[in-house]
Amino acid sequence: MDGDANESPRTRADNSQGNSSKSTPSSQALNLRRRRGLGIVTPNACTECRKKRTKDIECLYEMPQRQSKDDLRTEIEQLRHSLSSSGRVISALSEPALIEDILMRLWSGEAIPSISDWIAGRDREQPSGKPFKARQQSDLQDEARMQRLASIASQGHNITLGAVTSVPDMIPLRMSQGIHPSHGRNSILWPLKEPMPGFSGTWTRVTSDANLIQHLLALYFCWEYPTFASLSKEHYLRDFHDGRKRYCTPLLTNALLALGCRFSNNPEARGDPSNPESSGEHFFTECQRLYYRERDHHTLTTIQAMGVMSIREASCGRIATSEYYAGQCMQLAIEMGLHNTPGPDGQTDEDQAECDVRLATFWGAFTLDNALSSAGSVPRTSHMPSLPPRLPMVEEIERHPWMPYTDDGVPLQLPCVQASNERSVFNCFCELSELVHQSLYLVHNPSRPLAAASLLEVYTKFLLWYDQLPEALRLGQNFTPYVLFVHMYYHFATLLLFWPMSGLRILDAEISPRLVCVQAANAIITLLESYSKLYTLQRTPSLVPYFVLTAAMVHLAVLTDGGQANYPASRRDEPEFAETTDALEQDIAMLTEMKHCHPFASKALSILSYLTDKWAVNVEIEAGPIPLQDCIEICWPYSRCLQCNPPRGLGSEDASSGFGGNSSQQGALRMTKATIESIQHPLLLPILELRQEMPPTTKVLRQAGFSPLT
Repeated sequence: MDGDANESPRTRADNSQGNSSKSTPSSQALNLRRRRGLGIVTPNACTECRKKRTKDIECLYEMPQRQSKDDLRTEIEQLRHSLSSSGRVISALSEPALIEDILMRLWSGEAIPSISDWIAGRDREQPSGKPFKARQQSDLQDEARMQRLASIASQGHNITLGAVTSVPDMIPLRMSQGIHPSHGRNSILWPLKEPMPGFSGTWTRVTSDANLIQHLLALYFCWEYPTFASLSKEHYLRDFHDGRKRYCTPLLTNALLALGCRFSNNPEARGDPSNPESSGEHFFTECQRLYYRERDHHTLTTIQAMGVMSIREASCGRIATSEYYAGQCMQLAIEMGLHNTPGPDGQTDEDQAECDVRLATFWGAFTLDNALSSAGSVPRTSHMPSLPPRLPMVEEIERHPWMPYTDDGVPLQLPCVQASNERSVFNCFCELSELVHQSLYLVHNPSRPLAAASLLEVYTKFLLWYDQLPEALRLGQNFTPYVLFVHMYYHFATLLLFWPMSGLRILDAEISPRLVCVQAANAIITLLESYSKLYTLQRTPSLVPYFVLTAAMVHLAVLTDGGQANYPASRRDEPEFAETTDALEQDIAMLTEMKHCHPFASKALSILSYLTDKWAVNVEIEAGPIPLQDCIEICWPYSRCLQCNPPRGLGSEDASSGFGGNSSQQGALRMTKATIESIQHPLLLPILELRQEMPPTTKVLRQAGFSPLT
């Protein structure tokens, strides 16, 4: 006993093994039966569990859940409904009239049951025996459609611009086949909810074609909106459809149609069907008639219409008229107190709608006025240190997909579809315009001389604005036309900020004004090259030609040392000279492509043609002669420059002749002091007279923080 008690565990284990090996067959059978008793084996174990247990494989066993017949019926009914919804959506994809809308809803994350209900609702609205309209048979080949759908599935919708120079390999829109225009149009005009059939008026006496009217409006809202937009799209379109005149009037509608015609090649969009340059003239003439007939312009819709008219005139190159409309727009907005509009918090829906429209009207007038003031280098309104809040965000508008809409509808490949982010873009653009407003009063403040420290402070604000852009507005995430436009406008603003100091050096700073200007000009062209690959340059916002002309002026100044015709010939062998020459040729090519939709581009080419010929820059420009009067009109006739001598680069022999033609061909224009001042508008002054006749002394420059370039 004692020996057994003192036996170690290892010894007992050995003995146990020994006894086991010596046990009889009958005892082994008994032990086997015991291991399979109720206390050891699960009563309900399945055959697989027994097999796995014998192979030392863990088997997870779950007791079955007891469900009532009612629960099972409910679950079966849900599965049937889900299957029915999926089947309805899949079947609807074979309908050409529905395929685009369904793909848009799927891409935006809408649930399958919701899409199915929407399809069922459309089916109920359709009269019996009248199916949806089909496209032309050539566009409805099943094989081609399936290939395009497969292309969408393989590409996904995460095509991005990783950098300014990185552009996805897209099929040009001019070569793509489109979905029926009405469906892409509806997606643009009704981003929140397509309205029920109702008012079918056109709001204009020019045409009674409702389809044409909606088509032109869709073109405007696709390619020009929301930058410089002085109207609220949702409120305008709602009243347009319902026939109400609160936020929609014939004056505003005709203005929008005149601008939308710029993006259409339809002969009906021209005043003279055989003359492409008359695009939108018939609508604009009607717009002017309604404007002059009004006795009181202090209404929101009139202010909005004047802003649109200003943009349209800028596209045509009639800058004096554009400046007039923009100035009136801003003046009326201030007189109506739109700059004192409070935020929409805590208001009723009707009050909030009024507040949103007032805010949109003011910010549209403010951004446009500052853009034209910046291009002219002269502020035209008082400094506004306090500004109203920006438009509130609407998640549905932000998420709604943007798609490239043209005369041919929307490409079936939908390569450029992405979230619109309209409100985010507009609010960021307003914030950038505030910085432009500050820079105008920095450079052109008569009460305080410009100092380098103040210049760098404003430039730092520009850099912070760019660095703090929302992720959805960065080039790698979003490449809608208006996002690319905002980026171009940023570089345009920084270029104009530093250009007056391009012949100077900032003391104790590594920033070179001249280098900043050249880099900004190159960035504008790079962004526009991306725009061209995505959408072509025949669908650009109205002020883009001004950006290109400014960039071309900078490149021309680099080539000619600021307009010196006798620059050293040895510079032709420098890499910078070759790169800048290529950039200038690219500027010219872009203006050439844009002249089909923006007449100002043709005038810009004529100006560049004259200057390159005058300064012996060897580039080819296909441009006709431009009369001096047109050049004066382009360069704003109300310049603040008060110099009486002709600017450098324009000798006395040029004073009586037209740009690019002699006086007998173009008509002589007597050069008065006012005419000379007009030519010296700041848009051309940095090139024509880069170096002042009487520059500030070195002492004055150093006190301001500058020194001349040596």
